Amino acid sequence: MSLTRKIAEGTVIYTIGNFMNNFLGFLTALFLIKALEKFEYGLLTLALSAFAIITIFLDLGCLVLIPSEIARYRKKNPEIAKSIIKEFAILQILLGMTISFVLFIVSFLIKNNYSKEVTNLLWVVSFMVSIKAIDNIFSVTFYGFTKFKLHQGREIFNGATKCALAFLVLCIGGDVLTAIAIYPVSMLITVIAFSPYFMRIIHSLPKSHEMKGIVLRIFKGHGKFVVANVPLKRARAEMPVWIIQHLLGVEAVATFSVASKVASFLTGLLMPLSKVLFPIFSEISAVYNNKMQVIVIRGIKYTGILSFMIFITSFISMPLIFKFTFKEYLEAVNLVRVLLIMLFFTPIFNVITPYLYAIRGQKYLFFTLVCSFIVYFWTFYILTYMFGLIGSTFGRVMDTIFVAVLQYRFLVSTAPDTRVSWKEIFKIDEYDKKLGRIIYNRIKVKIMQFLFH
Repeated sequence: MSLTRKIAEGTVIYTIGNFMNNFLGFLTALFLIKALEKFEYGLLTLALSAFAIITIFLDLGCLVLIPSEIARYRKKNPEIAKSIIKEFAILQILLGMTISFVLFIVSFLIKNNYSKEVTNLLWVVSFMVSIKAIDNIFSVTFYGFTKFKLHQGREIFNGATKCALAFLVLCIGGDVLTAIAIYPVSMLITVIAFSPYFMRIIHSLPKSHEMKGIVLRIFKGHGKFVVANVPLKRARAEMPVWIIQHLLGVEAVATFSVASKVASFLTGLLMPLSKVLFPIFSEISAVYNNKMQVIVIRGIKYTGILSFMIFITSFISMPLIFKFTFKEYLEAVNLVRVLLIMLFFTPIFNVITPYLYAIRGQKYLFFTLVCSFIVYFWTFYILTYMFGLIGSTFGRVMDTIFVAVLQYRFLVSTAPDTRVSWKEIFKIDEYDKKLGRIIYNRIKVKIMQFLFH
């Protein structure tokens, strides 16, 4: 399969899958919002945020780093790829068991000081961590071997299961504990369903002598910057809800969470190309450096045009969408409209970040994250304190712009040929026409197969 076709096919898979995942996530949130009181939904948001913070010590940035390294070696040195998977699996299982055990012990130590509801939530979170560890092993393997159908299919299956369980919570009138339980249950069902595909990949690898300590060497090299990124990146992602809870209260957290989920659904429509490029850039980095630069320019161009279309459509239709879905959160409409500004800058780091991983530029990504974290914290806190939730949304938009500018300046300084002009964005050349035909044909084939088979 040619490189262009591989990227096009992967983009189609992730475009369709990403839309389905976001739609399922949207339905899941809708069911849970309608099933829970506003305070309960805010509590659920905080519990999931706590889980996300705890998993900092589980994934260690490996969900992107390890697949990139597997893709780098899977063809020329498959025994190294196998060693990476094996050592990563051992690391994940040990970390998952340790973190779950610690959380389980903590839940008993605090049961006299906190309500039973809090300790029960902690038990569920501890179980989620154990299942997440196994899920991470499957994820990096499918992704590193560019098994895009399996990688995306796993996420869709998990999202569909979670959505069905959320609907069940709505029907039975479940509480916040029942709501959070759907997350580990859906992950467990997904792991069981996709384990045969994982074993098939492992058995296909050669049984030659394996290298030992390869994952440790990766972490000692460029990987240490990825590990250092993890706590900052996760704290930066989860920080807003805690600042809002501190300054404005739990109900404000719920309102901001709804606005963020809608905005994430829309910005997530730009992610498919980025997902495809992570393993592909790493696979071709040693041979086709010029092709990488061409792909960077084209990627920014195509996702930039798509972001403009999404912005116009969403800005106009947002009040109608909220009227029929989130009537209790109509005040979030203007928050979403502000967050839509992120669409114009998201394409830049969606394409540049995979490029930096391929050239092992994780050191600069760490520098960017440190700078953005400091600026984001103070900007978000001050704007939230002064202007409330509307200030919070502007704080998030300003962070997106800041990161995009830093990464683009670094890209142009290291690869001047990747500079993108407005003329290039709106000009349609032969390459665009060729790629468009490939994507159109693949979509047509998939639709015909779905309808008639």
